[in-house]
Amino acid sequence: MTEHTLETRQKSLTKDIGHNHSTWGHGIWKGEFVTERERINLDDINRLDYPNIRVQQVATGSQPKNTGYQILETLIIGRHTPSGFKDYFDGANMPL
Repeated sequence: MTEHTLETRQKSLTKDIGHNHSTWGHGIWKGEFVTERERINLDDINRLDYPNIRVQQVATGSQPKNTGYQILETLIIGRHTPSGFKDYFDGANMPL
């Protein structure tokens, strides 16, 4: 059996690229050359609010002869009794 390790380096909300965003949903056409800027204070958000539960992380993956970098996208939702998730939107409160 080959041992694999995964070490996360940096996390970001995918809300900032349109996933679950209230007005800039992923793939929504706003018109040519339309841009907007939003500043999100990560200390002020509720990580378990639906728009904030999807996270991307830069990660290093290793096995005995290889090491590589990847993006790990995580979305943890749903009932899972061992983790204490009772309802569909009970998510993991992973720190950023």
